[in-house]
Amino acid sequence: MKTIVKLLLVLSLTPVVGCGNKAESIASEQSQLFQDPVLKADWDTAVTAIHTNGYLVAEISLRKLGAKQNLTAQQTIAVQDTLRALHAKLFAAAEQGDLRASNAVVELQKLQ
Repeated sequence: MKTIVKLLLVLSLTPVVGCGNKAESIASEQSQLFQDPVLKADWDTAVTAIHTNGYLVAEISLRKLGAKQNLTAQQTIAVQDTLRALHAKLFAAAEQGDLRASNAVVELQKLQ
């Protein structure tokens, strides 16, 4: 429980753009920015995971993508915005008792 509280505290410092379908909406709207095959593969993995509530896969894919040195400013912003929306969706689901989301919060803390 202490771990969850720490992660919530850390991530609560990150501005949140919304929850629920906001993550899906942002991800879908920004897909056209990722046309390079390597970048597109990571982006598509993240988008698919977001749509299926695969929180860990989405987080890892977005982090991997965000760490790439060859992103444009628009791509970097798209990754950051999508991560914020994913976090909002994740924490909203965890607060509503979604066990999968709660487990994802614990696992994400381990990645920190």
